[in-house]
Amino acid sequence: MSFTILKKYILILTAATAILPCKKQEPYSPAPKKEDKIEISEGTTIYGLVSCDGKGVPGVVVSDGIIVTTTDSEGVYQIASQKKHGYVFISIPSGYESESYGVQPRFFHMVENNSNKVERADFKLFKTDQSECTVLFFGDIHLANRTFCHDISQFREFTADVNDFIASNGRRTYAVTLGDMTWDVFWNSNKYDLTSYLAEVNADFRNLQIFHTMGNHDNDPTLAGDFLGENAYKCILGPTYYSFNISGIHYIVLDDIMYRNETGERDFYRQVSDEQIAWMVEDLKYVSRQTPVFVAMHCPLYTDTGGSSLSGLWNLIKHFEGYDHIHFVTGHTHAMYNVDCLNRSVPVFENNSGAVCGAWWMTGLNRPGTHIGPDGAPGGYRVFQVKGSSFDWQYKGTGLPLETQFRASHQGNGVVYINIWDYDPLWEISVTEGGKPLNVSRLTDVKDPLYLEVYEKYETDHGYSVSYPAYETNHIFSVTASSPDSEISITVTDRFGRKYSDTFRISSQS
Repeated sequence: MSFTILKKYILILTAATAILPCKKQEPYSPAPKKEDKIEISEGTTIYGLVSCDGKGVPGVVVSDGIIVTTTDSEGVYQIASQKKHGYVFISIPSGYESESYGVQPRFFHMVENNSNKVERADFKLFKTDQSECTVLFFGDIHLANRTFCHDISQFREFTADVNDFIASNGRRTYAVTLGDMTWDVFWNSNKYDLTSYLAEVNADFRNLQIFHTMGNHDNDPTLAGDFLGENAYKCILGPTYYSFNISGIHYIVLDDIMYRNETGERDFYRQVSDEQIAWMVEDLKYVSRQTPVFVAMHCPLYTDTGGSSLSGLWNLIKHFEGYDHIHFVTGHTHAMYNVDCLNRSVPVFENNSGAVCGAWWMTGLNRPGTHIGPDGAPGGYRVFQVKGSSFDWQYKGTGLPLETQFRASHQGNGVVYINIWDYDPLWEISVTEGGKPLNVSRLTDVKDPLYLEVYEKYETDHGYSVSYPAYETNHIFSVTASSPDSEISITVTDRFGRKYSDTFRISSQS
């Protein structure tokens, strides 16, 4: 029997015979008192109380991933669940936080995969002032404890940057990952998996709740099929799709990875399952159409030119018809681009939000302090400032001030490239030379010069293979100065009217 056939046999055998139950997590709240007894309806298999300050909270949305219901006037919920996913979760209402277990908000509770057993799962909430708050989005992290590139120490530079930002920002802050927190191929070889990731972020962050999104590299590489592949994620990080509310915004987290791995190649396709969509439709019944809805997924909805990147795209977004604003925040590409479809029948905007790890932690190894992705955007994170249902956003490069939103480089003969990584069509660009405006051209088929230097050239010069080639990007602009000795002034204005300016002396870059 060949190795490939044997590997496939093992995967299929594993998938057919075993899906280990999750280790029960410590309880969310003390055992109920005698006077707290709940009368259970016939058919109920999961029930409980959602409370705050000892009182039940009515109208809280509760789900097992299939059935969606709400707590009654006393804060009690009951679900006739088949317990397919092995958990129950709440959609944390606006103005509240759940308990925390390290960085994890305790909005879910593991139950046994036994539909004949009745289980109680209570949830505690705490009132929180969310009138003004901040939500951070962390794109692909890819922690794997690869000693040659020191990914863990580079990651700690990122967490230090986030901690400093939170301290200076002064607002209550939450975070959402965008998938690929780990790197499945290293789960066994480096003994670094989702448990290792969770231990790391719990050690690095304080007073930060992180909501997680599943990526393709967060599936179990030893199992075949989507349902089994995601089991380890569920046991460690919780539901693969769920919702919550912060201030005046409703957040939906979806898993758009349909994992195959039938031959051990860890392959997948991009689609949101019908089961998730059916759940989402029920969840949205409790959301006002005037409420902005944010959707976090790993793989993007659109390509950087506005084409479809997701199988069944319309089957997903059609269910948002009638809502005022749908905002997708995605990862996977390790690049940055924005797609504005707010003028369509379903008003959608997408931030494809780069990667914490940039180019898989490689450029920071080759040239310390130069941490960028294949499109030249810095490794970092997206910052949303929220006030009620209003919000704006910026991208913050790790180790860079928020005011750094572009980078200029001389290409010879007075030609200067300007990489504006968070550009969208409502941004404005002004470049002057000696007070006179220069013509600015948007390029669509060039690669970032710095990335070519610090990664591709570096790898080639040192005899390494180029594993992560530079991307052609559409957020690089070109101007031509009259002299290679000129100094030009660059001012970029984002869609919210914030201006970012710098001067660039061409001769110093020649």
